[in-house]
Amino acid sequence: MMVLHFLTRYWSHWYTSKIQLPLINWLEVA
Repeated sequence: MMVLHFLTRYWSHWYTSKIQLPLINWLEVA
């Protein structure tokens, strides 16, 4: 259970970073 929780947190962090970076760049350009 702890491993699953860790993987979920890691994936969530990676996914958020992957979405936020292009979004921030787009907002700066717009």
